[in-house]
Amino acid sequence: MFKGLRKKASLLSLTSTTSNESIKPVDSVGSNGSPSAGSDNSNRNHGNLVKVLKQVRDFEVALQSMDYLLDDRAPVGVELLKVEERKSKNADQPAAILPLALGVMEFIEATLGFEPEVMNKAHYTLSEAETASLNNQKYNVKHKLVTSHIYPPGTEFQVTYAESTLLNALVMLLRENNGMVESAKALFKLRKAYYALDAIYKKIKESEPAFKRNLAKFTSEAATREKLHGSSTKSVSTVDLPGFNPSDAVCAAAGVAPGIGAALSAGTGSAASSTSSLPDDIKLMRDLEAVYQMRKTRIEGTMVSSDIDEDSINLFSSTTSSLNSSRTALSKKSSSQSFGNSQGNTTIAAPRPSTPGAAGNVRPSSPMQMLNSRFLKEKETDTNEEEEVDTSDDDVDDRASFASAEDELATSQKFFGDSGTLPVPTINDGESVVSGSPQASQIAPAHSNHLHVSTVDEFIHSGVQLCFGILQVVLSLIPPTIGKVLSIVGFKGDRDTGLRMLWRTAITSRNIHGELALLCLLVFYDGPVQFVDVGYQFPGHEDSNVTNVLAIDNLTSISDKELELVLQNPSLYTPQLTTKARKHFPHNALWLLQESRILASKGDLETASRLMQDFPTDKIQMQQIEALLVFDRAMLFAFKHEFDEAARDFIALIDINSWSKGVYLYMAACCYLSKMRMYKMGLISTKDEDERKQMIQKYMKLAEKYFKLAPTYVAGHANSTNVKTGGIGGNKKQMPFDKFLLRKIATVDAEMKKNPNSEYCDCFGTAPMHELMYFWNGYNRMTAKELDLSLKLLDYSADENISDWKSSTGDQCSNLQETKYERTIRLFLQAIVLRSKGQVSDGMSLLDKFVIPQFTEGSASVSEVKFTRNYSPYLYPTVLYERSMFEWLLETAKGEKFDGRRACKESMEWLRRAEVAGNVGDYELSNRTGMRIKAAIDRIDSLSHSKE
Repeated sequence: MFKGLRKKASLLSLTSTTSNESIKPVDSVGSNGSPSAGSDNSNRNHGNLVKVLKQVRDFEVALQSMDYLLDDRAPVGVELLKVEERKSKNADQPAAILPLALGVMEFIEATLGFEPEVMNKAHYTLSEAETASLNNQKYNVKHKLVTSHIYPPGTEFQVTYAESTLLNALVMLLRENNGMVESAKALFKLRKAYYALDAIYKKIKESEPAFKRNLAKFTSEAATREKLHGSSTKSVSTVDLPGFNPSDAVCAAAGVAPGIGAALSAGTGSAASSTSSLPDDIKLMRDLEAVYQMRKTRIEGTMVSSDIDEDSINLFSSTTSSLNSSRTALSKKSSSQSFGNSQGNTTIAAPRPSTPGAAGNVRPSSPMQMLNSRFLKEKETDTNEEEEVDTSDDDVDDRASFASAEDELATSQKFFGDSGTLPVPTINDGESVVSGSPQASQIAPAHSNHLHVSTVDEFIHSGVQLCFGILQVVLSLIPPTIGKVLSIVGFKGDRDTGLRMLWRTAITSRNIHGELALLCLLVFYDGPVQFVDVGYQFPGHEDSNVTNVLAIDNLTSISDKELELVLQNPSLYTPQLTTKARKHFPHNALWLLQESRILASKGDLETASRLMQDFPTDKIQMQQIEALLVFDRAMLFAFKHEFDEAARDFIALIDINSWSKGVYLYMAACCYLSKMRMYKMGLISTKDEDERKQMIQKYMKLAEKYFKLAPTYVAGHANSTNVKTGGIGGNKKQMPFDKFLLRKIATVDAEMKKNPNSEYCDCFGTAPMHELMYFWNGYNRMTAKELDLSLKLLDYSADENISDWKSSTGDQCSNLQETKYERTIRLFLQAIVLRSKGQVSDGMSLLDKFVIPQFTEGSASVSEVKFTRNYSPYLYPTVLYERSMFEWLLETAKGEKFDGRRACKESMEWLRRAEVAGNVGDYELSNRTGMRIKAAIDRIDSLSHSKE
């Protein structure tokens, strides 16, 4: 057993040998003029070059397929992968990148919707990818397939193994049946991924000098070729094929001076010859050029775009790149504007092809699609390779996976002119993609050095940055009690390091890793759960005070100094990257959803909701994205107090997503209850009293209907009659919000027993929808008008005989007396609303006088906090957490008298109290509450260190 473990461990270890040692010049003829072993070695090396080039193309195909998912055309990407898998099914050479690409696509779908069937499918595919990666690594090491100028054979499949293991572990942690054994397996996988990534991460840092030397070499060679043949020549880069020199190879094969090489570079002469009659090296160079063009179109962002003018596009011209717009200084005004035009209008993307799944029937609409269109139409081909390399067979079979070089170059010749493109992320120019250096960032010039970075090196760098960054951030978010245990067995997360990695990847990478890094950042900063509390900010550093914002959408590297500015005000920079993503993937509503979330976080609810309304949901191919968009749109409607529209969307989610149907129905019922109360309070005008009473009865019946229906969709509830109910993906485990709604409904049922003559809806206390709004950061997004309306609706249940705080709405509207617990919730929510309105002192006074004394004694020191789980257990740690923010805002409002150390100290004390109040084991919403408290503690800790 231990022997097997040692063998597997050796596969994951990085050797110290350099890749260049694997390819050495050999003589094709012996000293006596007869063929010798050197000829066999030469043939063997040529066969390896063919295999290397096939692998590089497999990586490009995989990256293209994942880009189709990012453009909401997953069927096209899946079909592309299936075609490639059929080709390599019986081949000797494995292609582990293909199952990983499919696994990544299924992972994204699974984590967007949490449907159990999708999660199970992703788990199965990623498990296959793990095994395939190990096998592919062994194959590359055995056959000495050198795919990088700086990394030893098999390194790229260490990255694919780590990536598939990490994603698989995350899926397992979120799956339906994640019991103790399943969770332990997931943590073990997470640990394996951690150590694998850590080893490669260190190797990348060690290899920077070698990388720079190779980059300088290729840059110099490219400059020489351009000087000799002019700027109009077509580039044939050998960066993807270590050990291959096209000029020498072509000349040797032809037996003449460099005439053929010159003719080929100019795109004339032998380009018109039959491919089958050309020497093998020239065929290899033609295929190398095709792969090179695949990478260029992907980096340019034109790979999956459907609105390219293919008759005029010139990918080698710097002026045609969609990403090569001039840098413009962003001002405070521009950073707060809508993503659309100055009038707030947003251009809707052109419609997708009518049959996205039938890729073979879609007219190729970009150079990348034209280069690959035949691969979607090809019949299954079998390639039989022997264990030992036989170039006469391997060259033919492996090249069968490429289009005819002559046909491909002729088809794409009108697209490819001068050289110049946006670069891929690399370790170069004194800037480490992992560690960074204090040099200034750069924008790609017309002839960027980054043009000479191989697909494999790009994948290694961006993949390690993304995965290790995710790991660091995820581990940093784990509650302290669990985090201490994990650190003992080797887990240690560093949120700052992880965020820096994700930002670098999102800014500099134009592949799936860059887009996934961006999605992680958007969820972290603007998602439904508050993973970072940017409200803690030193005076003068608020977003509104930043007059000059860096333009990061065209950067190819970013310095530590610039990255520090980004981390200080992240909300000023996520819009740039989101706009860039929408430009590359105009068909995907996911990017529109992210734009809307950013706009909502800035308080522009009107534009955010209009964006979501303008995008037709019937055009969305991925159901998980449709569900996210509809849910977010429903919450925005609720924030705007447009409760009919909100309820409509919540009910519609029943047929779209199975995350928690009971919660959807409960939210819809809450919306109808709020609408009923608005009529009762006279906040909605009617033509007469009879109409007002009719509206009250209408919404009362709707609210009661859905309140009573909601529990039947919760797993384990006595009245549950649905086969697929409750929990993540409709499983049999109750989610935190399932428990929340059951407790709320049980409280109302108990109140009904006390007051049998009362209406069901009259037994609800504090506005339940406004309580839910707090969990989705609604009060931080509302305008002053919506905040005032919230205060009035919260007053509905207030007892007029109790002197705490009331708005100017008049008498009590509720028919029942307000309970002590409901009063505590109401006053807490009203305090938050007052703070959002700028009335910080008034809001803090409510907490100190009427809320905090309910569960503390004396000065509310850490040792004196009382905690009870009888009613709203989330409330007590949450109140103390929010009290910390009140303290911070009052301190920062002192202007020149502001004392940063004192502010950090006072706020941290309240957060520690909140930590103690919440650290009593599992309770409803405990994870959400615990993460918010930890995020605030980390933020204060970071600010306090910056003042030392």
